[in-house]
Amino acid sequence: MQDAGPHATPDSPATPPRRRRRRGRELPDLPPEALAEAVADRVRERVYVTFATLAVLLTLGAHSHGLRAAPAAASLVITAVGTVVAAYVAELIAHVAVHAELPGRLLLRRMAWVSLGAVTTAVVPLLLLGAAALGWWEVGTALVAGSVTLVATLVLIGWFGLRRARLPWWQKLLALVVLAALGTLVLVLKMLAH
Repeated sequence: MQDAGPHATPDSPATPPRRRRRRGRELPDLPPEALAEAVADRVRERVYVTFATLAVLLTLGAHSHGLRAAPAAASLVITAVGTVVAAYVAELIAHVAVHAELPGRLLLRRMAWVSLGAVTTAVVPLLLLGAAALGWWEVGTALVAGSVTLVATLVLIGWFGLRRARLPWWQKLLALVVLAALGTLVLVLKMLAH
C-alpha cells in the first residue's frame, strides 16, 4: 500500500474520505447532487416544524391566562418532536412504497439528518419559556417572543432561499412579500383549526 504523504490527492486510494462540513455540522457522505437535495429537504422540514410550533405558540398565546411555562413547553416539545417523527415515518413509508424495499444505512442516515435538524427550531422558544419558568417574565411574553423568533426564522429561510435566485432585486422582494403573505395565510388557517 502506498503512503498517502503530504501531497496526496483527494482521489488517491490511500486518502481516507473526508466528511463535508457546513458551519461546523457534519453532513452525510453524499454525492454533490444528492447533498443539495438533502439540504433542500432539511430546509423544507425546518419550515414545516416552524409552522407547526408557531401555530402552537400562537394558540397557547391566545389562551395564556393562567398558563404555566412547563405545560406550554411540553406542548411545544410534543409538537416539534411529533412533527419530526411524522415526517421521518412519512419519508420511510414513501421510500418503501416507491422502491419496494427498506432504505439502506446511508439513506437512513440522510433521512435522520434531514428530519432531526428541524427540532432545533424549537430551541429559542423553549429557552424563552424556561426564562418564564424562572420568573424573568410572564408566560404570555415568552409566547409572543417565541412567535416573533419563529416568524423571523421563516423570513430568514425565505431570504436565504431567494438571495441566490437569478432575479432582479424587486422580484426577490416581491417573492419575499408573497411568501410572507402565504405564510400568514397558513398561520391563520392553523389558528382557525385550533
